[in-house]
Amino acid sequence: MIIFLVLGTLTIKAQTAPDAAADTTVYEYKDVQMTVKPQFPGGEEKVLDFLMCTLRYPAEARENNTQGKVVASFIVEKDGTLSFITIEKSVSKSLDDETLRILKRSPKWKPGMINGKPVRVFYGGLPVSFALATN
Repeated sequence: MIIFLVLGTLTIKAQTAPDAAADTTVYEYKDVQMTVKPQFPGGEEKVLDFLMCTLRYPAEARENNTQGKVVASFIVEKDGTLSFITIEKSVSKSLDDETLRILKRSPKWKPGMINGKPVRVFYGGLPVSFALATN
């Protein structure tokens, strides 16, 4: 069994809460104001290692030869936790559920920063590709 994982981003407009004092603004990943982008600890190579080590190909998907790319999005919070994890592009319930499971287990990311202060950042378009080996 081979599992391929690829990283990417999708730009979504920043969303601002009505009460600016609450500081719940969600910036987009490619926001030019951001001095530091959110990042998995150790960078892209380490997120791939984490996904490959954590991912378990669902038995139902294996039995039905279900393969494809699930695309997820989430918000990297000020403390580095992931919230509002959603599936943007579905393959099947079992592969979608597995993608959600591993993202919920993610260690804290390094948060995005603006002027030295952590900010909430929308990270969209994270593809997780599921492929079975052909022998």
